[in-house]
Formats: sequence, C-alpha cells, structure tokens
Amino acid sequence: SFSAGCGDPSSISEQLLCITPVNCKAVEIIIGALTVTLSTVVYKLHYHIQREIIILIVNGAQLIITGILLVHAGRRPSKCLVGTNIVLQLVTAAFDIVGFGLIARQLPFRGESYYYRDTEWCCDPRHSVWNCCGEGEKEGHKEFLVNGILGTLIGSLVLACIIGLVVALLGVYALSVSAIKSITGHFIGNLDDQTTVNCFLVDNRFILCEGNREEGVPLKRAPFCPIKYLSHSEAASIPPDTLSRGVDVGVAVLLQSANQRVLLTRRAPTLRIFPKVWVPPGGHVELGEKLADAGLRELREETGLSLSPEDISSSRLLGLWESVYPPMLSRGLPQRHHIVTYMLLSTHLTHLQLQSCLRPEAAEVSGCMWLDPDLAKVIVSAVDGKEESVHVPASLPEAVGYVYFVLLLQYFRGLVNSGHDELISVLHSPALELAVQLMSSVLLLGSVTAVSPEGEMRESTLPVLVFCNRAPAQGEDVERVSTGTKYALELWLQTLESHSEKS
Repeated sequence: SFSAGCGDPSSISEQLLCITPVNCKAVEIIIGALTVTLSTVVYKLHYHIQREIIILIVNGAQLIITGILLVHAGRRPSKCLVGTNIVLQLVTAAFDIVGFGLIARQLPFRGESYYYRDTEWCCDPRHSVWNCCGEGEKEGHKEFLVNGILGTLIGSLVLACIIGLVVALLGVYALSVSAIKSITGHFIGNLDDQTTVNCFLVDNRFILCEGNREEGVPLKRAPFCPIKYLSHSEAASIPPDTLSRGVDVGVAVLLQSANQRVLLTRRAPTLRIFPKVWVPPGGHVELGEKLADAGLRELREETGLSLSPEDISSSRLLGLWESVYPPMLSRGLPQRHHIVTYMLLSTHLTHLQLQSCLRPEAAEVSGCMWLDPDLAKVIVSAVDGKEESVHVPASLPEAVGYVYFVLLLQYFRGLVNSGHDELISVLHSPALELAVQLMSSVLLLGSVTAVSPEGEMRESTLPVLVFCNRAPAQGEDVERVSTGTKYALELWLQTLESHSEKS
C-alpha cells in the first residue's frame, strides 16, 4: 500500500523512522550506558586489559550518541540526518565487532593467568568482596565476577551490532527510494502505466492499496512519466527541498451540465506549473477536507460557481492520475509530484445557466469553455507521446467560439418578450434561419470565454487544433489540454457510453 499526505507531504526519510523499531533507539542508549558502566568496572577490576576496556568505553559513549541522534532524527526527519545515522551506525557496528574480538580473547578469564600484582580492585583488602570471602574463595569469586561482566559485555556488543546494521540497512533503503518513486510503478513496476487500486482518505492520509476491476478505481501515469525513466544519478541530483515535498494529493472536478457539457479552464500564463494548459477546476486537498468538499471549494474559488447540494444530481470518483511536473524528463528533473483525483459532478443546470454565473479568478484562470462529447473524442484521440495525425470530423467547425452567442441569446429573449403574433411572423424570417445555423455550427461545440488579467470576461474563438496539441518534448509548453485531463475525458466518455447502453 501507499499513503500520501493532504496538506503535509511525507518523505521517505520520515517513513524510514516510522518503520525503524522504536525500541531500537532506547536499546542503543541503554546498551551504551551499560557498556560504559561495566567497562569502567572491568577497568578498575583488572588493569591488564585496560587498553581493550578503553575501546569499549569509547564504543559505549558512541552508542549513547548514536541512539540520541536516532531519537532526534525520528522527531525531525531529514535526508541529512538519515545519512548521518547510517554512517554512525556502521562505525558503531565496526567498533562493536572490534570490541567483541578483543574481549573474546580474554574468555574464559583465569586468575592464575596473571600475577596478583596485576589486580587492584578485587584484591583490595578494604573491598567488601575481599572481606566477605575466605582465602579459598577469593580467586573463584574474582573469576566468576570477571567472566560474568565480560560475557554481558559481549552479549551487549552483539545485540548493538545487530541493531546498528539493521538501522543502517533501513537507512540505505530509505535513501535509495527517497529520491522519488512512481506511485503507479509501486504497484506494477515498469511493465505498464495503468492499474486498479482502492483508495481511502483517512486522518488526512490518502491511502492506496491494490484493488480489483469491479470495486477499484483506475490509476494511471503518462507513458513518458519522468520518474519512470529517472536514472540513479539523476535521482541523486534532485534538490532536498523537492524531495521533502513528498507526494501531494489534489482533486479536479469534471462538472457535467444537464445537457452533457463539462467545464474546462485554462490556467493563467503566470502560474509556475502547467501555464496556459486546459484542465478541470481543482487544487489541493486541505487538512480535514473530504474529496468532494475540496472539489466544490476549488470550483468556487477558481470559477465563482457556488453549487448547493440541491444543484448536484450525482457525484462519483472517475479515476486517479499520477502527475509530475515537468511532464517529461527531457524538460528537466521532477519538481512537483501529485496524485490527482478526478471527481465527476453532475448538475441539473444547463451549461447556459452555469455560464451566466461564471466569475473566474484571474490569478488562476485565463479562459473557460464548455466541452461537448464530440470535441472531447477529438481531444482524447490526440494521444501525448505519439505522432499520429489527429482526425477532425467535418461536422466540427474550425473554431470553437462564443462570438455570436450573446447576440443570439438577446435575439431569442426578444422573441419571448414579444407578442404572440409577432413571434409567429418571425418564425420564417431569414434571421431565424441564420440563428439556427449559428446554433448548429457553433453552440453545439461549446463556448470559449477569455479572462483578462484584470478579471474581465470576453467572448473569443479558438482553433480546434489548439485542443489537439501534444505535450512538447523540448522547450516551453504550449497551449493544450493536459495529459491527465485527456485521461479524465476518456473516463467521462466511457460513463456516457455506459449510461446510454443502460438506457
């Protein structure tokens, strides 16, 4: 499974310190303190092996420092702290092995191996051990005491060595994947670019796990996803601040009108990520928000459309898209990594009713349009990463426009407000025939509304082929429909087909 944060992105270095056993930190500190204490006792007990004991004391102090640093890294995880912990754990493990070898040479300890002048503490007549023992028991007590302490030290060193190696291996694993990792690739590797998952939003964590086709939702990435082709050297050169962002969760809303149009917005040219690209309204999921609530909030903030629960007839999760910016490795290393959830919201209102309520936010939106299924099919056929030509049906005009819509709307309003006799007299007029032609050649495709930097809205035209532009492999991006949006439109068309088959 995989989890991504909503509002507080999580890094792999943080996940490392979550999977590192909590007790390891405390055990390292305890072993370090025990090693220092027992080594000091042995140092006073028998100065013949004082050089070996000094190494143990240094090792114990190092264990304490390493354990404290691991605790600190758990509170404030970072790539630097993880790397420092790896080095310290390996150095400490090396000291553990050296100390183990030096102490093992002294076992079993035999008093007759050394002259009595080599002993201090146990042979001190003032010491309680000496006073409570008879002459025949002194040597046995000394050997038992030394062997017990040395055996305890060896056991502690072995345990500390194992802990150090385990933590170091976990750290190496964390750094090897902390550069960046494809979420789709986490489930299916590089064999394919689409899978089916189950997703849950729990405690501000968006959790993904393997799912089946019947109950799960599709998760897809672009076939040219930069993370998929990222080399180890390129991954290592990604800045730490980019890595610390982790994977953000976003929501995009496909607002479907009663007459089967969906709203797309053109991102403002001043935005750093995907400027001048056509996408559904959407944005980040804030802490404590549900996906649907986040989608409605972003829809309101970007377009001014404030929908009440009564305005929404149905809602569903269409699919998930793994978004990376820049979208291709040839255009630079990854800077942003998102899982975008595409929500389909159906409303009782027509696109004409919704159009009259549009109040786009100029800082984020530079254009709006209502997309019909015919144009959506053409857009979906322009697959990014492929060079095949796009077939535009002859039934579609060369431009998607809203130029004459205001005049046409005013014309029909005049008909409604006029008398009955006058209405009959104009039914056969040339003006009505012109209006019908405009309706069939322009309005069936949708409306394009340009938004100025000052927030002023004006009707505009846009060539159909602009929506068929593909993501460029080099240079600046072009005005186009994003790859993820094409994926969402494809899922939307599938829902329309499924609905028509059932009806």
